[in-house]
Amino acid sequence: MLKDDEKSLYGEIKAAEEERDQHLRHFKKMVQRSHGKAYKAPGSLTHGSTLENHYHEYVSLMLPRLVLNNPKVRVTSRDDSAMASMGEMPDTEALSHAMNRWVKDCKFDRLMTDYATDGFFAHGVAYVYQEPYPGYVPESAREGLTEDEDVMRPRVMVLDPTTVFWDPLATRRDAVRYYGHCYTRDRDDLLEEARKDPELGWRPEAIEAASAAVYEDGHLEYVDRDELRIYEVWVPEQVADDDVSEREGFNGTLYTLGAQAHKDGTTDGIFLRDPQPWFGPREGPYVIWGVYPVPNDTYWLSPLAAVEDQIQSLNDFTNAFIEGARKAKKGVAVNATEPEVADQIKNFEDQGVFMLQTGNLSMREAVVPFEVGGPHSELMLYMQAERQRLERVSGITDVHRGNVSGAGTATEISIADSASNIRTEFVRRQFYRGVTDILARVAWYMREDQRSRYPVTEEVARMLGQSAGQVWYRPPADDVPFEAYEFEIEAFSMERANEGLYQRRVMEFMQMYVQLAGVGLQAPTLAPVIDKMLRKAANALNIDDMGVMITEQALIQAQERAMQMQQQQALQTQSPAPANAGQANPLAGRMAGNAQNQGNIMGGI
Repeated sequence: MLKDDEKSLYGEIKAAEEERDQHLRHFKKMVQRSHGKAYKAPGSLTHGSTLENHYHEYVSLMLPRLVLNNPKVRVTSRDDSAMASMGEMPDTEALSHAMNRWVKDCKFDRLMTDYATDGFFAHGVAYVYQEPYPGYVPESAREGLTEDEDVMRPRVMVLDPTTVFWDPLATRRDAVRYYGHCYTRDRDDLLEEARKDPELGWRPEAIEAASAAVYEDGHLEYVDRDELRIYEVWVPEQVADDDVSEREGFNGTLYTLGAQAHKDGTTDGIFLRDPQPWFGPREGPYVIWGVYPVPNDTYWLSPLAAVEDQIQSLNDFTNAFIEGARKAKKGVAVNATEPEVADQIKNFEDQGVFMLQTGNLSMREAVVPFEVGGPHSELMLYMQAERQRLERVSGITDVHRGNVSGAGTATEISIADSASNIRTEFVRRQFYRGVTDILARVAWYMREDQRSRYPVTEEVARMLGQSAGQVWYRPPADDVPFEAYEFEIEAFSMERANEGLYQRRVMEFMQMYVQLAGVGLQAPTLAPVIDKMLRKAANALNIDDMGVMITEQALIQAQERAMQMQQQQALQTQSPAPANAGQANPLAGRMAGNAQNQGNIMGGI
């Protein structure tokens, strides 16, 4: 067990921060070089201007490939008994509807933009926790809660990588014994919170004695907020209270420390709060994503950190070339015995005609143009070699940028594009793993915390015959373990779809639409199944608006009209068919029209 006294934990924190800073020692300078001087005046940079801004190029190419829309969550279970109390809807489906509503409400794609960008430079860190539901909660949703219990919902924060730390002695991620991060809070707010709710465990004496946070940036020296720099450490193996260790959901202990300065100039840790039992997913509140693993190290290697030396080498040669070009000078030397020649050359107009007195010297001897300084041709060769090396290591080539000169054959371009896509797919897969882990922790709180409630989508409310806003997901009363649930991100849901890809998806869906519509008309009992199949297909293809073209109600209405039409025809067997007989079934009429005009199939939707 780790030593959990103030001195030992503070020593662990300082060692972990030192280990983190060694891995991130270039992080801030890389960020400064990426945004340039026009965004914010940079600090002292040792490599001058970043004229070859590979940082921005990488982010601008990769970020839209990872995050462009909110993810759509699909929940499955290995346990067939995962059923909720919401009618006959399986708990997996109800949970997925609640999570997809949560994803939209919290603007999850904005969070993931920061999460992905941090991973390009270092590693992305998300922190998942519970908070009171911020809006109105109907009384029906509070069923099962006491009056003093708040309805809770999950929340996700993206943390600054330079504030997060973990076990410096671990060489494998599954061997990390603790994680933590630091943040700031006003001293007065903490004291007020400790006074209002003593059960939270805050220690007023320690809060008073803790040292105030110090800001390193010079322009912040006049800011006086009396904030405390707080360290929060999660130790999964630690049991601070034996009475709660057997409770369901208990997975470790949270320690909250501050720094305390002494008169002799030394600093040590001080507990600002009593150790708190932590209830949550066993993996903990932190979700860290990175791209490339490093043997015997727990920190990820980011794509930009891996090519930092190549980026700086290319910029060194580029800056040398530009500096040489700035120092280049061109002039004309004339014979000293003919000073008027210098004035004539200096003052003549473009395309002008004038006479020069060169004496016994020829024009070439009397007027000699010369050039001093300037970049030499070898620099261009060095720059090209460095640029090729950077492209080879980073994988960002002209094919990736969409710049094809036509010099290469189609086979060469196809091979280069395939190799580039493999690298991109690996980065995307690593990122999606992190996003899936975040959503799994969100789902844990929704399903396992009995205080959790969350409204589902309007679509689900209509399916259950209730008004929107009145149907809330709540944890089911069953014995299905959370480990039986599996979470996936729907294909294409976070990607950019161009017009050609979107049209291809629509055409694929329309083929299924025509086939299933005919089945639904012939077998009305299959209408609910067809409705569900079309919605799932539309969600999988990321064309949600197409999923409501055929609903159970529309199929039933179409069948009823078809039956009425048959009855009318039976009664009027001797009468000629009416002119609008083919329009008795609007659904069939639309299908027939589309079949006759395949070139405008989208126009009939």
